[in-house]
Amino acid sequence: MSTMGSFTKRTGGLRFAAIVSVALISLSGCSKSEFELGLVTGVVTYDGRPLARANVVFQPDGAVGTTSVGFTNDAGEYQLTFSRTAKGAIVGGHEVVINVWPTDENPKPIKVPARYNTATELKAEVKAGKNVHNFELTSDKSSQRKS
Repeated sequence: MSTMGSFTKRTGGLRFAAIVSVALISLSGCSKSEFELGLVTGVVTYDGRPLARANVVFQPDGAVGTTSVGFTNDAGEYQLTFSRTAKGAIVGGHEVVINVWPTDENPKPIKVPARYNTATELKAEVKAGKNVHNFELTSDKSSQRKS
């Protein structure tokens, strides 16, 4: 195989990846006018204590629309972001996923039970305007979400 043919095959994948990346960035930058959004804030606790450095994801029901994401601070407080330029989440029902990932500062985070992430039982309804959704997670099944 020629050197040029090998180069084209190698860069063809890179070109495809670049095109897909640009398309995804364009979609994630949707303007607020395309969707009605509600501002969403809240506090996440785990066994009664603030859950720091957790990611909170609101996925619209039926996987229709853009996912909103927030990260908790040391007090467990979060605010959702819809896009680079818009705060909040799409108005309507959402499946909620909460997880804590290892970081340099927190290499062994709390293992949040699957019922709050990979097999989530958490739901939230976002309305126009301000919304507060607090999540009281437990290591056992004795307590569920409170809003």
